[in-house]
Amino acid sequence: MEEKFECGSAPIPFFDPCTSDRLDSMLLSLRERAGRKNKGKSHSEPVACWLGKDTLECKPIPALTIILSTVGCSFARSGGCTMCGYINDASIEPPGADALVAQLKSGFKKAPLSDFVVKIFTSGSFFDMQEVGSAAQKQLLECLEQHHC
Repeated sequence: MEEKFECGSAPIPFFDPCTSDRLDSMLLSLRERAGRKNKGKSHSEPVACWLGKDTLECKPIPALTIILSTVGCSFARSGGCTMCGYINDASIEPPGADALVAQLKSGFKKAPLSDFVVKIFTSGSFFDMQEVGSAAQKQLLECLEQHHC
């Protein structure tokens, strides 16, 4: 008989950490449960955005940090990652390119300055094609090139 322990309202099967498949399966289950809180979340607003200071060419400069709401890292979604908790802020449904550009534009509203650097983060990697597709990457970079979209 398989042992189980309670975590919230649902039992979670006991696992042997040396059994990779079972660990991946359990992590995937936990990620799915954590992701339910983000269901119905707006795709037009970033997870977080703030204006701070950074250093560029040895000089302090205003820096706008924008964390885009995406579906998160593909490795974490597969259940194979225990490195970070960023997946907990991920969207259930993948936002399209237009929604990601809307998030970027929303972030620019926090930076009334004309001269600042922009730091873009996601719940995984901007370069993960399963998280941010090539069309979205291109539109976001074009928007940044125009500076304030």
